Amino acid sequence: MTTDPDVIVVEPAKDEWPEERYSPPPIGLEPHPFMIDEYHAIPVENFELWDGILFGPTVFTRDAVLLALLANAGLRHVVSLVPRERWLEALGEEAT
Repeated sequence: MTTDPDVIVVEPAKDEWPEERYSPPPIGLEPHPFMIDEYHAIPVENFELWDGILFGPTVFTRDAVLLALLANAGLRHVVSLVPRERWLEALGEEAT
């Protein structure tokens, strides 16, 4: 477990399916370089498109990929990709 205050640790789901017990990598302000075991733990085998939805209808798979990308890119870079106004709009009243 990390002690860095700039790192968010996403707790794994506690359900009966093995893929739902996936433990995402830590998400920090700076990029998290993946070790090979972390890469292999990402529960995605193929990049798929189902009716216009990447990785199919399973929200778990999309979220697992998104968390891996957020961790690997670092939040500073991720936030820089979208205009501030869109982040504030997405946060709604929480941003005020």
